[in-house]
Amino acid sequence: MKANNVLVLLLLSLLALAQGCKQCTSVQPDPPAPVVFYFVDQQGQSLTSLQNPILHPDSIRFTLEHEPFDYLFKTPDESLNTVLYETYPVLYTKSTVNLLIHYSKEDTDTLTVGYKVNKQECYTDFTYTSYRFNGEEVRPIPGSGYLKLVKHTGS
Repeated sequence: MKANNVLVLLLLSLLALAQGCKQCTSVQPDPPAPVVFYFVDQQGQSLTSLQNPILHPDSIRFTLEHEPFDYLFKTPDESLNTVLYETYPVLYTKSTVNLLIHYSKEDTDTLTVGYKVNKQECYTDFTYTSYRFNGEEVRPIPGSGYLKLVKHTGS
């Protein structure tokens, strides 16, 4: 009799747990869009132009918070006469991530990507909220969403 009571209680408990659980239709949201950017000087001229680049596109390196970072793609864009850089920042549970852009051993800039963590019942997704290049706010270009990063040079 006790065994039957325990079995009934166990079945009722499992049934109650099963009733309380929602089935998720998707446990993996779409990843956030990539961050796409290109470099110009103070006069708006491309630093990685397709004809005569001031900065060679392959010489630019990126790190994420001082760790190696390999999620960087380069694409020539003839309409802008420049190389577009595309990356998917590694997002954690904090609100910003810093991408360090290394042009040489002595020349580094910082792109800070702000984001909001949206915790849902079945998954967590991320929404970009802000972009800062060396502390200055950068807004995506309407239509393309690209970031035009103005590199300040010594001249």
